[in-house]
Amino acid sequence: MLFLGLILSIFLFWQPSVLASVLPRALAIIPSIDAKDDFSELFQLIKQKRIDLVIEPSSSKNLKLYSHDENLYQHVLLLCPECKKYGSGLNVESFVKFVENGGNIVFVGDSGLSRLNSRLASEFGVKFEEPDTFVADYSNSYPGSDLKNTILASNLASNKHILPGHALNPKNSLVYYKGIAHSINSKNYLVSPLVSGSPTTISIKKQSLEDLTKASPSQVLSGSNLQLVSVFQSLNNARATFIGSTDMMKNKFFHISDSLQEPGDYRNKAFIDDLLGWVFQQRGVLKYSKPVIFKTSNNVSLESYQIRDEILYSIEISEFFDGKWVPFDADDVQLEIRMLDPYIRTTLDRQTQPDSEYATFSKKIVLPDKYGVFKFLLEHRRQGITWLEVTEVIPIHPLRHNQFPRFLSQAYPYYATSFLLLSGFIIISTLWLFSPTFKQSINI
Repeated sequence: MLFLGLILSIFLFWQPSVLASVLPRALAIIPSIDAKDDFSELFQLIKQKRIDLVIEPSSSKNLKLYSHDENLYQHVLLLCPECKKYGSGLNVESFVKFVENGGNIVFVGDSGLSRLNSRLASEFGVKFEEPDTFVADYSNSYPGSDLKNTILASNLASNKHILPGHALNPKNSLVYYKGIAHSINSKNYLVSPLVSGSPTTISIKKQSLEDLTKASPSQVLSGSNLQLVSVFQSLNNARATFIGSTDMMKNKFFHISDSLQEPGDYRNKAFIDDLLGWVFQQRGVLKYSKPVIFKTSNNVSLESYQIRDEILYSIEISEFFDGKWVPFDADDVQLEIRMLDPYIRTTLDRQTQPDSEYATFSKKIVLPDKYGVFKFLLEHRRQGITWLEVTEVIPIHPLRHNQFPRFLSQAYPYYATSFLLLSGFIIISTLWLFSPTFKQSINI
């Protein structure tokens, strides 16, 4: 009995550490250990998402992102925009490799952005403004005098996968922002804006407005070209977000209130909560079952098909949304049947079953009148969800020699000409054989 109690005690002692090892791990890098209190509510949001959070100052010698080419953390938060180095050996290439291994990054910049952080952001197609600039919007600024140069940003992207709270209440959504602006490479389809400037938003220098009046409009970052928050998703579905405001992540900005705010309005804390849920892969993640392809005539799946066969293509897709798998909701999932070029491109029909976590996308298709090795490609790339690429290689062969029709309708004129020629020859020969002239020639 004593031995059993000892075993039970050991199990209860080790249980928290076992559970912690199962949870995803996140590393938050802050300027110093004293700054921990400024981000306490942010860290609480992260822990509520069942993530094992490790907080380290930028000068810590324990900063390591991976060991033996494997990531030690699933997520990294860079909350030190002025840091000129991280630990003793982390550089831009270290963070790029972390993302290449599937890690996710929350990058927070601000005025005074270091060259190291600026170079890191540029690796993802994000170019921050000069360190001595800030974002101003005198038509949409915070009315209080305690938060100077704080603007009200209401130009949020309507994406239910990234910001579901904003999608439900777009008219009452805005965030308070105080920081630096950035621009994104329009040719880079992996990065996209999440919060942009309004027509009256502009990036200016801190010293004075004289340089602004002298500069041409093309040299000034303003309007919708000015980005406040952007998101990035790589080809391996690793995610990152770039925010130009450290204050936006602090406790004081989580509780800003104004006279126009009402209960249920979408503000900074709800915005950051939604954004972290997306970056941490807790929303907008797709999974699928192996496609099912069979002939509609006999419901048999084959390794190859013949030209002009009618088949049924079916695939099940599910989306991970706020902690559970739900049927994927989309009406633009397309299938291509291609051999170098697409021969068929069609949109699949969506069907759902009660109490099922999958949505079924299917379509009846008549195969092209062309034989060869075809690729059945389902490629779905939309902002806010993981890239989906499903490929099946299936050969399509021609009809066998005994499957062709005996008579072709296109050849009926030629058939008629042959029979008319034969009939004419018989008639003319008969008339000639029984004609008097032919008989007289025989008698002679």
